[in-house]
Amino acid sequence: MSARVAFSLELHEAGGAVLEFGVGEHSVRIDPSHILDPMQGLLYSGVVAATRQPETSVSFVDEPGEWRWVLKPVEPPPSVHFRMLRFENFNPRQSESNGKQLFSAACDGKRYGRVLLNAFWPWSKNPEEYQRRWREPFPARAFHALQEAIST
Repeated sequence: MSARVAFSLELHEAGGAVLEFGVGEHSVRIDPSHILDPMQGLLYSGVVAATRQPETSVSFVDEPGEWRWVLKPVEPPPSVHFRMLRFENFNPRQSESNGKQLFSAACDGKRYGRVLLNAFWPWSKNPEEYQRRWREPFPARAFHALQEAIST
């Protein structure tokens, strides 16, 4: 899987953000709020992808809706399949079949982890600014776990 993998993270004032993820020609852009602080879960999704752990998901809220990022290891290793689902109302227990699929692609799990790490790297050097903008502490433990997962 040699398709281009990209991830960008923009943090805005007052706990808003814009996240964009792309694989090859497919991409998705969302603008979640800091509710539920999904950034830690996002970084841990990189750990899951890089180490081929079981399926996981991360919910991003924008009141009243939800974006759900779903990752699942697929063959051949270390490939991971990603889907972004959109729900009109937030309920992390609702069935995935209730969501509208906005994105579906697969890539190398470690490459996904690396693009996440690169996007969060500047914020790791300035956690005070991260907290000022995102209104949540920088997820240092998840960031370091991802660094370790990628290095193995």
